[in-house]
Amino acid sequence: MPDPAQLKVGDRIHIVAVPKGDLWALESGSDYLEETVRVLKWMVGKEFVIDWIDPDGKPWVVVDYPDPEGGEHSMAIMDKESWELVGR
Repeated sequence: MPDPAQLKVGDRIHIVAVPKGDLWALESGSDYLEETVRVLKWMVGKEFVIDWIDPDGKPWVVVDYPDPEGGEHSMAIMDKESWELVGR
């Protein structure tokens, strides 16, 4: 399993699934995750570039999700099951 702590800015990843923890939290009644899970489902099957690493060491990607209200989303890559490294 890949370790998100090993990712570096510029690495390319392929999203293969919605993280189980996000699905579990949504099913448990967490309303704030509704939009997050919608974006994550859209991300599955696509590649993204790590844009930055936060002070806690979490790698982040910017997602140009086709949102009717515009704007962009940022997602932290925290789990080991939902993505795979494509290239450095």
